[in-house]
Amino acid sequence: MKLTPTTKNVSIPQATLQKMIGAMTAIEEAKEHIEDFLMLSNKKIVAELNRAKLDQVKGRVQSWQVLKTRYGVSSHSHRNV
Repeated sequence: MKLTPTTKNVSIPQATLQKMIGAMTAIEEAKEHIEDFLMLSNKKIVAELNRAKLDQVKGRVQSWQVLKTRYGVSSHSHRNV
């Protein structure tokens, strides 16, 4: 297929597309594993995670809606969590 400056679509075989999607998925999963490893290698982050889990278990948490109201977070300025 000859590409010209006005060409907007490229055709590739479905099998090639599936391989590309598989490769992108593998890269994303590897990135997540590396991020997890780096976070869990940081003693300060692990301590903060443990404290947060203890706060949750002991009921020392508030709903997202209460926190948004308290700190004036607009649902328009941040993505919904």
